[in-house]
Amino acid sequence: MTLRQQYTFLTSVAPHLDVFALARLAGHTSIRTTQQYIHPAGKTLEDGLARLGGLKIGHSQETLNVRFVAVTRVVVRSLRLLATQ
Repeated sequence: MTLRQQYTFLTSVAPHLDVFALARLAGHTSIRTTQQYIHPAGKTLEDGLARLGGLKIGHSQETLNVRFVAVTRVVVRSLRLLATQ
């Protein structure tokens, strides 16, 4: 597979997989390499937050703040776990 084909493939499946799955699929030893190939759209981020019970149209600012804090805690916890691996 050429680099161009790999880039096209990874970009097309990026909205459906997380960066770790993409890295394994591509055979990368570092997700930093994978990050060069993917460019998540704003819609991808919104969909991910929605799956976490995140941002939805019509919430009050207080509800959004509570949900943002909860999502941030999950992200921070995940990053700490990754740092120990």
